[in-house]
Amino acid sequence: MGNIGFKVMNAGTSIESNDPRDIIMSSKYSMFKYHSDTLGTLTFNAGDQDKYGTIPHNLGYIPAHISYNVNPIEGASFIIPSIPYGTTGYDYADCQCGTENMVVGYHFAEPYNQITYSADQIYHDLDTGEAHVLVGNADGNSYNSAVRFPSVSIAKNQTITSAQIEWTGNISGTTNSNTKYITWGIDEDNVGNVTTSSTKTTASETNEQSKVSGNFNFSTNVKSQVEEITTRSGWSSGNNMGFIIGDNGSPYNAYIGGNNSSNAFLTIILPGNISIRYRGIIFKDKISWQILNLFIDSN
Repeated sequence: MGNIGFKVMNAGTSIESNDPRDIIMSSKYSMFKYHSDTLGTLTFNAGDQDKYGTIPHNLGYIPAHISYNVNPIEGASFIIPSIPYGTTGYDYADCQCGTENMVVGYHFAEPYNQITYSADQIYHDLDTGEAHVLVGNADGNSYNSAVRFPSVSIAKNQTITSAQIEWTGNISGTTNSNTKYITWGIDEDNVGNVTTSSTKTTASETNEQSKVSGNFNFSTNVKSQVEEITTRSGWSSGNNMGFIIGDNGSPYNAYIGGNNSSNAFLTIILPGNISIRYRGIIFKDKISWQILNLFIDSN
C-alpha cells in the first residue's frame, strides 16, 4: 500500500498541482501544533484608555502565535495587530509575545466615554475679546475670567463621572506666591456671551496654583457645577455652558495669565463600561516568525 496523505487545494486548481501557491494544506508539510487556545475579555470602565490581558504559555521561547480581538462596534473578529500605521485618532489592538506570556492590548483613541469641548469664547476683566485667561492679583487689582463651551451634549439630569476645565497654551504666572482662585458655573440654561458678572451657580471649586517655571497647563474640577446646570428646568442637551474663574484673595502680583494662543477645554466623562473579547492561540515547537525575521535581517 502506497503512502497515504491529504491535500486541500485552492478552488479551481488541480489536485495534481505541486505549485505551493495552489496548496492550502498538505500532509507532506509540517503543520503547527497547538499548545493553547485562550479566550479572554478586557473590561473598560469610564475614563479607561488602555487595557491588557495576559495569556501564559511558559514555553521558555517565543513561540509562533496568532491573536484576535472582537471589534466592540462591528462585532467582527480581527487579527491582531490592527495598528493603523501612519494615522492617529483611531482605536487599535496590539499583541506582544515573550518567552513566558502573550500580552494582548486594546487602546481607545480617547478615554472611554470621554467627551471634550473646546471653548468658543473667553472673557476677562482687563482686556475683553482676547482668547486668553487672566485670574488673580495683578498690580494690586483683582481680575476674573469667564469661558463658554458650545453645544454640550449632556442630557438633562444625566449622571456624570467627572468634569474638569483645562487651560492650555502659554499659561504663566509671575511670582512665587500661590494664585488663589475659585470656579463657578454660569447659572443659565443656554449661555450667550459670557461675562464675569453673569449669575453664578451655588456649586463652586476652590483651588491654588503654585508658581511654575515657564509655561504650564492648569485645570479645575467642575463636576458639581455641571450637575447643577444640567438639572436646571430649562437645560437641554446641545445648549451652551459657561463658567467663571475668579480671584479668591491672591497676594500681590500672584496671578495666572495667558495670551492669544491660550485656550480652554471642558472634559466630561460619563459612567458606563464596555467589554472587548480577545483570543490567543499559542503553537509549540515553532518559534515566532518575528524572531526568524530578526535573524534574517541581522544577517
